[in-house]
Amino acid sequence: MTLGRVFASMLLASIPVAGIAQTAPVAVAPATLLSYAGTYQTEGPMITVTLGLDGSFTIAPGVQEPRALLAASDTEFRVDGTPMRVVFHPKDGKTDSITIYRGERELHGTRVKP
Repeated sequence: MTLGRVFASMLLASIPVAGIAQTAPVAVAPATLLSYAGTYQTEGPMITVTLGLDGSFTIAPGVQEPRALLAASDTEFRVDGTPMRVVFHPKDGKTDSITIYRGERELHGTRVKP
């Protein structure tokens, strides 16, 4: 394999799939995840974020089935199996808002229930 091909394959391997870097999930403290759990109203559907007893952290828009949230940082998560990202916005020890990114689109949510 030539040096050019090695470089090209390394470059292609670093390109994010569907615009999102596919990295290993980051460990986030359960207390932090619990502070994000709740119901958020967006411009579209109501969003429910849940921390299960088994440690699963999920998001469910409207009446759709929950999908796993995979941590990229303490505040940013990928929605498993989709091109979406969710960012929680903690302030003064509380999290009352989220932003959901899907490509160029953004949905903003405000907590309505803990």
